[in-house]
Amino acid sequence: MKKLFIKQPAGLGDICFLQKLATEEQEKHGYEVWWPVVPVYSYLSQYITNFNYPSIEDDFPFKEAYTQSPLNSQTETEDFKIISTDGADGPNGLMKAKYELADYSWHNWQECFSFKRNKDKENTLYYDILNLKDDDKYIFVNNFVGTAPNNITMVDLTPSEPAHQVVYLEMFMDFSLFDWCKVIENANEIYIEGSALTYLCEKLELSATKLHLFSRNHHAVEGLFKVPWEKQYSNQTCMKDL
Repeated sequence: MKKLFIKQPAGLGDICFLQKLATEEQEKHGYEVWWPVVPVYSYLSQYITNFNYPSIEDDFPFKEAYTQSPLNSQTETEDFKIISTDGADGPNGLMKAKYELADYSWHNWQECFSFKRNKDKENTLYYDILNLKDDDKYIFVNNFVGTAPNNITMVDLTPSEPAHQVVYLEMFMDFSLFDWCKVIENANEIYIEGSALTYLCEKLELSATKLHLFSRNHHAVEGLFKVPWEKQYSNQTCMKDL
């Protein structure tokens, strides 16, 4: 079976968003899809089970060709095809440019994105680690974006006069971003920077009555989401290394 490689090893939001592209390529041509990822995402196959997600540090078929393929390009032989969305950009924003590279529509990308939830880990995080209770009212805040170890923290998005306790996104050992789904779904208010969380929220049943999205780039996200975010765009967000 001919293999399709998606060269987008980092950016969890990018990986979620591009599920439609890979799915449509697979359905159209019958490819076996391989999606090498950075080691920090080695857990991904536990949650997104449709394709092969090896670490870029592991051995996998045609690794040399994959590694040498240029950014923002397509490479095809009789045995494999590589769509390198990493590095794509264009006048409509970098996210949409990834689909434009392969001549696919990004519209309704959510229909091809699904993931398994680990309810045991979600409950452990919610009740035992964060010490939340079912009737607690709280505000969920995420101040950082990017793929570890290169993630960055943004200006503090915490409301100046929060009406409830504030729960900040943190990364705990043995817990992934997917394990925060229960916390996010039950929050009364959500304040997040444009990141992978924005894509996960498209598949969650949110309870929040206040939804605030702070984006670094207007063109990168405009039209991508169905969640009714109150958006604030800024190219002057202060950043510092975590």
